[in-house]
Amino acid sequence: MTTSKEHAADAAAAESGMPAAPAVDVWRVAIPGLSQPATATLSPDEVRRLRRRLDETDRRRALVAWTSQREILSRYLACAPRDVPLERDRNGRPFVRTGGSVLEHSMAHSGAWMMLAVSRSGPVGLDLEQVDRAIDVGRLAARFFAREDAAAIVELPPAEQAEAFLRAWTEKEAYLKGIGGGVPSRLRSVRVGFDSRSGNRAVGDWNLHAIEAPAGYVACLAVRAVDVRTCTIDFRPDAR
Repeated sequence: MTTSKEHAADAAAAESGMPAAPAVDVWRVAIPGLSQPATATLSPDEVRRLRRRLDETDRRRALVAWTSQREILSRYLACAPRDVPLERDRNGRPFVRTGGSVLEHSMAHSGAWMMLAVSRSGPVGLDLEQVDRAIDVGRLAARFFAREDAAAIVELPPAEQAEAFLRAWTEKEAYLKGIGGGVPSRLRSVRVGFDSRSGNRAVGDWNLHAIEAPAGYVACLAVRAVDVRTCTIDFRPDAR
């Protein structure tokens, strides 16, 4: 998998407002570092969903994540953020239709960070989780994972269990976001194996790539390809 360090020029071009188009651009947004945005760029449906969030911190994180998503996608479409035509397919998977092509994207936010994967070369799924070593790994693994997956995690040394559980979670959720469908209700049904062509961890013809995440977080990108060229970009709202 090609990494962001090999594509600094692409990242610089993207931050200038004209992103180059590697297979997948992965944007990172530091939520606390952004001022409180207005809701003017959101759709009426997004505003309604935002108002249903009762926790103020959760509501602010969602507002920053959703407005940042629109700002980022608008750079690919050369339009105002409020004019980004966000759609979902019959499985609930988000996309943007741009003339005869489709701009695929997948967003995840956890704790202080949001990440957004953008692709013109096919569906993508992305998940991001903050590593919390105080979680009850045994209880959560038994609740959401198949018995064999849960047993493999709790057999690890205690110091390794939380990160292993969350890495497994991101793999399963990234895949489910890629195909569309309920998360986390379907996590138990997802069995991760290996792609015989690449040796990557995989589910069917979806390869799962651990990607660069902020310190203290784990992230996974799911794509229907053996390899993927990625470009990691730190979002700056005024860089157009």
